[in-house]
Amino acid sequence: TDGSVLRIGASSFDGCHGITELVIPDGVLIIYDYAFDNCINLRSVKIPASVTTIGNNAFYNCTSLKTADLPEGVTSIGSHAFWGCTALESVKIPSSVTEIWYYAFAKCTSLKDVSFAPRSSDIDFSDWVFYECTSLVSFTFPEGVTETGSYMFYKCSSLEHVTLPQTLKTLRQSFMVCDNLKEISIPAGVKTLHSSIFSGSKLLEVLNFEGTMA
Repeated sequence: TDGSVLRIGASSFDGCHGITELVIPDGVLIIYDYAFDNCINLRSVKIPASVTTIGNNAFYNCTSLKTADLPEGVTSIGSHAFWGCTALESVKIPSSVTEIWYYAFAKCTSLKDVSFAPRSSDIDFSDWVFYECTSLVSFTFPEGVTETGSYMFYKCSSLEHVTLPQTLKTLRQSFMVCDNLKEISIPAGVKTLHSSIFSGSKLLEVLNFEGTMA
């Protein structure tokens, strides 16, 4: 490509069941809402470093998608962007990402590994980001994060291990109905605990406060 394609418009390839592999050309800046939703046979997508925004529902219900390489340069992952990508097993969040919106990876039932490139800045996590990611066993927040999203891991039934960052200030009701969560440590810098944080997480046994609550 000569870089002439700058945007992939809303619903451009909605429901195109024949697409199995996708290489988005260099120069594209924005993948708009619903651009590839319901492409149920899409197995892999390569996103160039020029992309800054992945729109709402961009890859919604792409049930065969196993790999999605998110490059440095992406700053925003829209709501429901990868909702229901039931074959997706891993995702690495680049350091350039500053916001992950509602339900971005919800119902990705095969998602086992979420990792973050080293970063020094905050990420704004909206609510329900990993809702019903039932294969997710462990999660480590990157340093720099100051607040968790509400219902962020709601019904993540396999989640056992969570590492919260030392930069955390506010812990919202993020771990409701996490059936296998047994132990968690609250960093010393946390000043606000919201209601119902661990409601329904029936196996939780050890709650370690590393500091004192003001």
